[in-house]
Amino acid sequence: MKLFEKTMQGFNPYFVNESRDLSFSDVSGQSNALTKSRLDKGLLGLGSTKTKNIIEFNETDLSRYFSPSPLRFSDISIGGHPDFEDINHNETTMHNAVSFFMDIKGSTGLIGIVRDLEELRLLKDNILTLAIRVCNYFGGHVQRLQGDGIFVLFVRRGKEPYDALIGALNASAILTYFIKNEFGPAIQEIGIEKPIRIRTGIDFGPDEKVLWSRYGIPGCDELTTTSVHTDMAAKLQQRAPSFGVMIGDNVRGLLDLDSSLLSIRTYQENGITQKDESFTISKNYKYKFWVFDWEKYLLKYACCERSGTSIIFVKPEKRLKCIRQDTGYEYIENSYALPKGVKLRFEVLNRHGEKLVNFPPQKIEWKILNTGKEASRDEKLEIPIPLYNSSMEIEVDTAYLGQHKIQCKIGTWPNSSTLEFHVFVRSNYLLPS
Repeated sequence: MKLFEKTMQGFNPYFVNESRDLSFSDVSGQSNALTKSRLDKGLLGLGSTKTKNIIEFNETDLSRYFSPSPLRFSDISIGGHPDFEDINHNETTMHNAVSFFMDIKGSTGLIGIVRDLEELRLLKDNILTLAIRVCNYFGGHVQRLQGDGIFVLFVRRGKEPYDALIGALNASAILTYFIKNEFGPAIQEIGIEKPIRIRTGIDFGPDEKVLWSRYGIPGCDELTTTSVHTDMAAKLQQRAPSFGVMIGDNVRGLLDLDSSLLSIRTYQENGITQKDESFTISKNYKYKFWVFDWEKYLLKYACCERSGTSIIFVKPEKRLKCIRQDTGYEYIENSYALPKGVKLRFEVLNRHGEKLVNFPPQKIEWKILNTGKEASRDEKLEIPIPLYNSSMEIEVDTAYLGQHKIQCKIGTWPNSSTLEFHVFVRSNYLLPS
């Protein structure tokens, strides 16, 4: 199953219509193969029309698998961040921010392959438009579009940064997955052999390291941030591999990300493998960065499974549902960070959302699999819960910073099934007074 099912199903750009809100499902019966004569009509068979979409962002498709960020803006805008618009010239304020920079790699090389600049613009505009909508869905605000890139700030004034950072990681994983696995192959199928790739850099600046202010003069100014961590997002993007996401060490530290999601970038120099792992900020300060494994991150969602070398989106036969006991609301997997000390109830549901009971009786085993320094310190990385064995529901408490997993094994091999659910837990973050 594809992420944007309606958009890419039966994708054949030659047959698209003039509608700005087109859906490719109308041509699902057509062949994906284009003859040379059709390609001669222009890239995607779109002629010089300026208002056609290659990608249709369908929020319903995305919401089937991922929850929107609780920090999301109701309106999409570009420029100065709405939460900080009250800052006047010569005024400043200190506040945390997550900086996100994504760049389209290889678009310049398409000149000479596409028919004209309008078709090149069409490709780039569709990718950037998708990035705008996906970032908004996960709580980001577009600061600017620059060249082939997009700069987004994930932050809400007076809010702790955990949910903003989770939103940035979610956006980077979804965008990279889609461009690599759905959009790129579709473009290649119609004769564009040169791949279009993206790279992303993300960094977090705490309150004492990010200055908000206006640059320029009244009428010609920009409300933005001054921080090494803002600059770092662009630098990290430049260091990222194709279809890669690079994160600063502050990102790792704030959420205490699982080490299995992180690796050090390496390169060859004179036949010797070298590590590319830090920027020298000053004589006494080196800032470390990491390659973020967005594919492993997506696999921490119950809706994602590995199929060969690819990831597919599925609707599992059984799933775990998580309910916050303090509010009674459902917690959607990896959607935001829960505070410590919250009691959660997990239930086993079938694919139709109906609660299951253990009848006829089956063997059931529950287990908590924690990550991070806090759980490691207390020797609580793996916690079996025999009290709830044989039950289709369980209650647990959040206790440690990090991304943790509840695991439920039902039945005995070879007819057993394993259900998993991931939860982010935050620490106490002191906002500026």
